[in-house]
Amino acid sequence: MVRIRPTAAGFAFFLLPPLLLYKGIPQTGTPALIAGIGLPSLVLLSFLFLMFGIYTVNKIARRAARNAEILPDSAVIGFPQVLKVDPLRRSFLPGIRLSWQWILRFGPFRYQMAAPLPVKAAGSALLLLPRRGEWAGRSFLRAGDSFGFFHFDYPLEDGECVSVPPLISTLDASDIPGRPAASAAAAPRLKEDTEERLERRSYVPGDDPRKLDWKVYARTGEMLVRVGEEAVPDRGRLWLLVVSPSVKRFRKKAQVYRLDVCLEAAAALAQRMEAENQDVRALLPGEERWAGIDSDWGRRLARSLPSGNLIFPSSGERLWVVGTPGEPAVKAAAVEAVNRGCRVTLAHPSPGFLANPGGVELLWYRKKLEQVEIDAEGEGLDVRRI
Repeated sequence: MVRIRPTAAGFAFFLLPPLLLYKGIPQTGTPALIAGIGLPSLVLLSFLFLMFGIYTVNKIARRAARNAEILPDSAVIGFPQVLKVDPLRRSFLPGIRLSWQWILRFGPFRYQMAAPLPVKAAGSALLLLPRRGEWAGRSFLRAGDSFGFFHFDYPLEDGECVSVPPLISTLDASDIPGRPAASAAAAPRLKEDTEERLERRSYVPGDDPRKLDWKVYARTGEMLVRVGEEAVPDRGRLWLLVVSPSVKRFRKKAQVYRLDVCLEAAAALAQRMEAENQDVRALLPGEERWAGIDSDWGRRLARSLPSGNLIFPSSGERLWVVGTPGEPAVKAAAVEAVNRGCRVTLAHPSPGFLANPGGVELLWYRKKLEQVEIDAEGEGLDVRRI
């Protein structure tokens, strides 16, 4: 569907002359008469030129729609990419300017770019996405008059998508930075013996009694069967839950910015765990099931938005809950996981994950971290800075 839109210049040039000729305004003689007649005539002439070429432009748009997929599948934050576009243009279009336009959206963010189309050569545009996201793209062909009074938009193909994962910082080879707020004995260890790595399920009559976990039975009286001894003899499993931040109703961008910090910290932690040959299962905001860290990890980080339900692993598993300090949902998730029998660590991104923070924001964030650690000591929760 073609959309016809007058620009701000078109409105101004068309409405200003009648104001000059209005009887309540002092007359300026011949200049006012020329402006009152000439400027509206210029606007109407530009519109007529555009109307005469509408058939040809429509034909160009139909041809261009067949080859509209020009955007790349993925990009890197801050890394420019040149896009080339050259739709078939055989007819001469006097007084009409053509351009290929893109509009990319991710959550509350919007990014637009244009590639002006010369008469014969290819048009080019610079794609420079400033942040991570699964940017949904929409392209259209724009025809405008020479003076910029009107433009016609011809929608092309929809559904293009550019995936931009966050920039991941690498944690050093030492232990996870920060200190446990609770006793070190209660903190989940990064390296566990083989017995603790095994998955367990409730005993069902008929199971091999040799696979009963007698140590757990001695401590709790619960009969559990060890499973997966052959499948995971030398790998641990880390459950990584990223909790979506909550902000006030009209601060959607701030909510996504806070989530970015959590995602970068969680990705750095997962990368570190993978380097230690540990099995990682992650649940990001907006997802409904746990999934491993695989080739699709970057795209999952890119598309994550503040939404989704919390799902907890089974009893005995070690769970890292990643979120911004002072977030009520983070503490609520940790308490719920502890009640389900999980060994929980609260992981808060360190100030180093903040992108260009101001002095006030940095001071506020540090105070939040310190307060959360003090509160966790009294409640027996394990807190780490990552």
